[in-house]
Amino acid sequence: MSSLVKFTPLCGARSEEPLCYLLEIDEACILLDCGWDENFDVVSLRKLIKIAPTLDAILLTHCDLGHLGALPYIIRNCNVKAKVYATIPVQKMGQLTMYDMVESRMAKEDFKQFTLADIDMAWDNFVVLRYQQSCSLSGKAEGITISPLNAGHMIGGALWKITKESEEIVYAVDYNHAQDRHLDGTVLVDLPRPNILITDAYTALDKNTLGGKKAREQRLIEHVMSAIRQDGNVLIPVDSTGRVLELLIVLDELWQQNPHLRGVTLAFLSPESRSIIDMAMSQTEWLSKHVNQRFIQSRHNVFHLENVHRCCSREELGRLPYPQVVLASGLDLETSSFSLDLFAEWAPDSKNLVLLTQKARPGSRARQFQDLMGSGLPLPSNLMLQMHRRVPLEGRELREHEEQERLKALEARRQLEEEAEEAEEEEEEEEENAGAVGEAKEGEEVGKKASTPRAGKGADWSGSTPNKRHKKGRGGESRFLMFPHHEEIYSFDEYGEVMDTSIYLKEDQQEEVQGFVEETISYSGSATSELRPVAHQLHAAAAIPTKSLTYTIRTQLNCGMAFLDYGGRSDSSSVHTILEHLKPAKVIVIHGSEKATEELQNFCIRKVTEPENTFAPPVGEAVMASSDTNIYKIKLDKALAQGLQFVRVGGYDVAYIDASITCPDENSVDNSSTLPVGQNKDKQMPTLVPRQQEDGGGRKPFAFIGDVKLSDLKVLLEKQKYKTELKAGMLVVNGSIIIRKSGSRMIFEGTICTEYAAVRSLLMSQYHTL
Repeated sequence: MSSLVKFTPLCGARSEEPLCYLLEIDEACILLDCGWDENFDVVSLRKLIKIAPTLDAILLTHCDLGHLGALPYIIRNCNVKAKVYATIPVQKMGQLTMYDMVESRMAKEDFKQFTLADIDMAWDNFVVLRYQQSCSLSGKAEGITISPLNAGHMIGGALWKITKESEEIVYAVDYNHAQDRHLDGTVLVDLPRPNILITDAYTALDKNTLGGKKAREQRLIEHVMSAIRQDGNVLIPVDSTGRVLELLIVLDELWQQNPHLRGVTLAFLSPESRSIIDMAMSQTEWLSKHVNQRFIQSRHNVFHLENVHRCCSREELGRLPYPQVVLASGLDLETSSFSLDLFAEWAPDSKNLVLLTQKARPGSRARQFQDLMGSGLPLPSNLMLQMHRRVPLEGRELREHEEQERLKALEARRQLEEEAEEAEEEEEEEEENAGAVGEAKEGEEVGKKASTPRAGKGADWSGSTPNKRHKKGRGGESRFLMFPHHEEIYSFDEYGEVMDTSIYLKEDQQEEVQGFVEETISYSGSATSELRPVAHQLHAAAAIPTKSLTYTIRTQLNCGMAFLDYGGRSDSSSVHTILEHLKPAKVIVIHGSEKATEELQNFCIRKVTEPENTFAPPVGEAVMASSDTNIYKIKLDKALAQGLQFVRVGGYDVAYIDASITCPDENSVDNSSTLPVGQNKDKQMPTLVPRQQEDGGGRKPFAFIGDVKLSDLKVLLEKQKYKTELKAGMLVVNGSIIIRKSGSRMIFEGTICTEYAAVRSLLMSQYHTL
């Protein structure tokens, strides 16, 4: 039995906006990706916010902002209860992506969409899977099985195979068939034919003009070496956890093979650069086969980058020698990012080079440069750059800030005192009630013992009345009848309890360590920032009241500019070959410019499937993509539903219905956004209502449900001592009765007699009757 499948783009259809789509299978709502861009405009999430509370599962494909950037926001603000499913690297590296972005923003401007704590809360909802591991969903999504498959493109990147009964849906976006330095190609080409393929048109217009992997790497090396020979710096804007890993491997090997480059700085500049490379080193099993074989044979980790300096701040980078080749986070050269800072500083020098390695977000500064270079037009000579920086509060602003903080502290203390008093009063009432019951049972002797001090023990040391465990002391605090107790708070990481190794040191060693720590804390030089993690630096900066300033600078664009596609996606010809080989029954084209979407849609109509089975919906337009097109969703009238008598047939509950269909009046449907999620959807749905019986009523026809096999019937009849024989597709009973099948019908032939009636009754008992 086929399921009702409905697909609705929420963002990223007929455009290159972030990816976010709603897949409905019967009653289940599954979100495919949850992307946001660096503008973090809440208006772009309005469709997602509307349906977020109804979600049953969220599937993520890659670890970059365009696939999971909105996850912390909707989980904090939209009452999302659904679990998030992803591979282990997408979970780990995706969290670092969000940390990197928030830390970059908070260091220079006020970012209020979500915090680091919101990211941690969102990541608590994750369910991690390995490639080809099947996972059965529950709740309204019961019966649906999901499985991630290798997509290439980024570490842990996944295609999703979603199966329910006879429906098999493959969600395949941003995949790469070619093998990279550290990743294998996608397994999409090896999949059996799916019922529905949801794929993107992002590279439908891109042609591979550079050749293979070696030719592309050679072009990269030529660009870098050309700038270094002129004593120029090279800026490579990158994403923080995705394709940057491939570039780091290639450049580290270049430095390894050319000892004369040891005087040139190769750096990865990102707030989480250390954590990102460390995490990549721990994900060896997700890398390509040849990388794993090399690790097994020689224990060489491909991410043991000996020549790459990991820098978490501009200060760390500034202490390294020039010239510099810097891979800086901030792919679009926009907002508060390290790449924009370096671009503003290095752009006026003609010896420097800015090397763009990925297609940037439409409308961004980097994308404007790429479009101009692609069309052969000159780049602008002068640029106006909007920058951000934090400055300490001074004078009147500082005094106002301190007064606000003081008032907040007083208000917080007042609330805590009120809560403590309320809790104390409630507990006193409970104790008084319990004391009254005890006095009634034990009599006056209890009161005497409680009020008389024991001999030799002095006065009552507790300072409390008999039936009260505590009383209010000075300042509203409670005084308990118990010895002081200090509860130790233990911290845990992914390996267990964090231990204090200093307890195992000798006394002289402890003094030596304590002296070193005090010296480090008091030292104000460069070593402090190196030893202190980025998060600690942020907390230290937050202790000093600051404000964010936005200003504009004018700079000249004299440096070299080049674009080399290291996006790691299959080009147009490869996409065509894969789709022709896969031959899905239905294709839904998403995520690509208007022109690219139409090009891929037309190709699918010509080479892959029929025009009526190829869809390219815009944002907000639903596509009914079930294998059987005669499946519709309908609502049962309450009176009709209460009178149904269900019969269990296999895994289904079946009932006979005699009803009429009524459609709602369009004028009566309230389309206001104030209604609860899903209420308008129910009102717009056709309804089955009890059919009015004609005068004199009518007899309900019989319906026989089931599929009886002749072989099973033969065994049953033999148990009842009948002689049976299968001949030419017919079952002969006692030589006088013939039972045969014609399609879904069972034909019964023979002479009418007692034996005929008995065999017929036995046959009918194998069916469910409605």
